[in-house]
Amino acid sequence: MKSIGKILLLLFFVGFIVIGIWKVVDLTLFGESDMNSNDPVTINSPIVMSLPHQEDPRSISAEEAFSNTTSDTVVSQTLSCQEVYTLIEQFYTLRMNDSDIEMALAIIQQNENMPDQDVTSFEHFVKTLWDTPKNEIKPLKEVEASINDLCKKAN
Repeated sequence: MKSIGKILLLLFFVGFIVIGIWKVVDLTLFGESDMNSNDPVTINSPIVMSLPHQEDPRSISAEEAFSNTTSDTVVSQTLSCQEVYTLIEQFYTLRMNDSDIEMALAIIQQNENMPDQDVTSFEHFVKTLWDTPKNEIKPLKEVEASINDLCKKAN
């Protein structure tokens, strides 16, 4: 009987230790942090900021304001729908006549009306057009219709 009591007492201590270890591991690995993210953080010390004294802005004449500006300001250019269609028609004709891609790229580089931001788009279009087999290229009328639709949406 004494041995059964000792075994039960030993099992009780082992169980107590296992439960204690489990609680420590559970809190360490799966437990929530001490700070609750829903609780607002409060600062007890007041923050005093002093702004430097700002002078009132002085008024200037129109001549002073515009003396450093030039009349050669750059205005963002855009191609008209007709210009875009004309360019695409040229590229289409060159492609269908088995012309070299360099001719189409030269047209893009020599076009002074084309804004810089559109040059890469047209170069990409030309490269795609030349990479596409002729029998898979849409007819020019379909391309014209899609350009007209895009122009209507843009305007």
